[in-house]
Amino acid sequence: MCAAPKEDVLTTEWLGHSPPYKTLTATQQEKILQDITTDEVRWSIRQSKRTKATGPDRLPNDFYRNLEEELIPILTTVLNAWIRTGEVPRSFLHASIFPLKNVAAPNTGLDFRPLAMLNTDFKMFKRILAKKTRPLISHLIHPAQSGFVPERSIHTTIRQFQRAKDAVSHDDDRKDACSVQVDFKKAYDTIARGFLCASLEHLGFPEAFTTLIKALHEGTTAYCSVDGYKAQPMDVTCGIRQGCPFAPQLFVLALDSLYRRIQQHTGLHGVQLPQQDGGCLKVAGYADDTSIYLRSKAELATMDTILDAFAVTSGLTVNKNKTAFVNLRTDGDTTRTAYIVTPATTPTRYLGVPVATKENRTETWHNMMHQLQVRLGMAERKTSNVMHRIHFVKAIAILKIQFVSQHVWPTAAITRKTQKLLHHFIWSGDLQDTVVKAKYNPRLAARPAVEGGLDYPILRQLLFAQAAAVVARRHRSHQMPQPMQPSRGPATIRKLEGDIERVGTQVLREYYAQRRASDERDAIQQALQEVDSGNGPTYEWRNGHLRIDYSQWKPALDKVTAIQTQCSETQCSDGELPKHPTPTARRARAHG
Repeated sequence: MCAAPKEDVLTTEWLGHSPPYKTLTATQQEKILQDITTDEVRWSIRQSKRTKATGPDRLPNDFYRNLEEELIPILTTVLNAWIRTGEVPRSFLHASIFPLKNVAAPNTGLDFRPLAMLNTDFKMFKRILAKKTRPLISHLIHPAQSGFVPERSIHTTIRQFQRAKDAVSHDDDRKDACSVQVDFKKAYDTIARGFLCASLEHLGFPEAFTTLIKALHEGTTAYCSVDGYKAQPMDVTCGIRQGCPFAPQLFVLALDSLYRRIQQHTGLHGVQLPQQDGGCLKVAGYADDTSIYLRSKAELATMDTILDAFAVTSGLTVNKNKTAFVNLRTDGDTTRTAYIVTPATTPTRYLGVPVATKENRTETWHNMMHQLQVRLGMAERKTSNVMHRIHFVKAIAILKIQFVSQHVWPTAAITRKTQKLLHHFIWSGDLQDTVVKAKYNPRLAARPAVEGGLDYPILRQLLFAQAAAVVARRHRSHQMPQPMQPSRGPATIRKLEGDIERVGTQVLREYYAQRRASDERDAIQQALQEVDSGNGPTYEWRNGHLRIDYSQWKPALDKVTAIQTQCSETQCSDGELPKHPTPTARRARAHG
């Protein structure tokens, strides 16, 4: 009897010690293997953008888009046959690699990065598989993983770092707590495919599905193409296909066992958070960006043992030269480790946001301004008029500002300085620190294009709107650290000072105060018109008693009562506004 391959033994041993959070049920397994419908094929075709580069078969997305109705019945039949048999065409296994410049004037091969191009029919097929699997991901994946999981956000992972710092800030027993921000070497390109398929089986995916995934990854090849010349094909034996729509979900499914092993290991104690924030925090991540939380450096050896075992099994190795070690307190242990120990005041980049033991908001936004200047400087040569520059600012600069501001809220001075930078770029096309007058009335320019404006971005208003949206979303999902307290009246928003939760709460209170006042005012005016119209109550003497009928007033007064009840219950339950009587309301109640 032949012994099992060493890789299979290691994989079985690793997964056996990392029991899954949950596995797929029989109903969910059947749902994954259901036949692909014509609607799904049509959806997948329409997700393919026109004018994109082609794969090795040279059939562009436009071919499928233009012949959609003719191809849908054929593709539906063929795709279902591939699922049932687990066999796919050989063309699915090929990829062409094109070099893209990393710099404007490349001098060596290191100034290029490879881009793999896949066939359109392959991507359409994998896009449908990803759509079938996506609703089940949140059922399977560890709660600490936010990457590519429905109803989870990258901002949740970033906020965990701040919550960990807050949790240990006043606890001297945990002053040496730290965060290790792990960097995997070429994560997508090095993961073992055997481990990937074994992980899918471990999570309860049906055998037919794992066989199909295996067929889509075994025997893959790629060739380089430069100026129309093709090199000899190379065998690709590991990694997930670059450009595959299903690749991100497959990766987080394979990485899930590492999160479970870390969370369940008794040698790692992590950071104890309040129960409403998730309890004990040992690991959090977004796709391959993983942060491991330790009580002290004494747990580094245990963490290294787990990561080394995972590397042998999965092929994912840690790049210690890029893995950052961040203390959660300024008085934490600063002795050298095998990883890069980040000084308390030096920010390190974590999921696109600068984080540090001791945060410096001014320095963070100073670096942010420098990045904006670099990006806007690149656009000086590519944008030709005001409208183009407005579109560029909204697509690049505003999105970046709003992303960072969710975690490092800007001051009013920073906002004014940033707005001035954007103003110079939009109206003059350069970044010189000179006086530039707007060519439009600012209020008119800020209006939408359909109303005669330019949709000119006013950063202060955008930040107010973002703060309100973030606070409302956190409150609905019970992520607010404390329930919002209702105010005694409308708030007047004059400053951006504070943090995003404070500003967002004030914006919501003012908004609902104005909205409620308008609705209530209209209803009360209608009620008063009914009262003052002369259509007073009717009187009737019956059985020795005087009966007064107010039914003619009832609909109008009921409407006022309903609006006030809704404001006090619905809006105040969201922490937006309490019911506060106005003179008009008191008059209506007196009449009632």
